Amino acid sequence: MSPDALVDYGEFQTPTDVLAHNAYRVSWQASDTASLSPQPPAITCAEGISVWVPGSVVTSTPCPTYYNDTSISSAANSFITIGLPIVVVVLILGCAGCIFHGYQKGKGEQGIRTARAARVREARAVRAAAREQDGASHGGPAAQGQS
Repeated sequence: MSPDALVDYGEFQTPTDVLAHNAYRVSWQASDTASLSPQPPAITCAEGISVWVPGSVVTSTPCPTYYNDTSISSAANSFITIGLPIVVVVLILGCAGCIFHGYQKGKGEQGIRTARAARVREARAVRAAAREQDGASHGGPAAQGQS
């Protein structure tokens, strides 16, 4: 240890850097239990224990029960995880396509309506001009105002 790693607390010098190795993982076969010294505790469920001090009693924990749901078949599970998202995406794209098509069609119809309205206005103007000319040549109100 280098002198720089020591801190002076009066008459005591203590290290500031502490190194500790990882804990060892110890395992054994069930048949070896009788020949080991000290004899390890009996472990149930093959889950292991985190800490054991030789001579201490290990409290057994109940084995976990795993829920195995077999009510949904493999085909249904595949459809839910693969087919259903595809169906949802297709429906969303279909709705978006219909909305876009309706929007484009509306713009086209609006153009048709605008052109039709322009033709109607032009036809009315032509008819009004023709009436004025017709009324002026036959002595209508326009002709009477001029005399």
